[in-house]
Amino acid sequence: MCIRDRSYDAARDATRFAPPSLRAAAARRELRGAVDLSRAAIFLGEGEPARAAALCDAVLRRDDGDAAARRWRAVARSRLGDHGGALRDARAALAAAPGAGALVALVARLEAADAAARAVVADAPPVVADAPEPSIFSRAVAAAASALAPAEDGAAGE
Repeated sequence: MCIRDRSYDAARDATRFAPPSLRAAAARRELRGAVDLSRAAIFLGEGEPARAAALCDAVLRRDDGDAAARRWRAVARSRLGDHGGALRDARAALAAAPGAGALVALVARLEAADAAARAVVADAPPVVADAPEPSIFSRAVAAAASALAPAEDGAAGE
């Protein structure tokens, strides 16, 4: 039994002696989180990662340590192109649930994608601040275009 399971059991035992309204509220919160994460998984399957990420954000506002919400948000962020955020979420989920095979694979995949993206950026040619002077051809095209342009109002009568 991991530490998180023991803390969950302790919290559940503490709510056993709480008034029924507190026990019901805790159960509703837990159920709401499970429903939101199920909907997030469905949105990811339907190709709507932005909606999935929004649901995961809502779950994480209620429970910042929810590893499942971090995992699904990592997948959603990855599909939205936010690879840095996806990697942070996947690592946080793995820290909360060490040894989870799916999370280990997700972190490895995101780290590989991040490394590949960094390599592409590193190999990109530098941005030239000062553009070279236009070639003779481009100056000739510009002169021909201006000669064919309609005359201004004052120049038409002359």
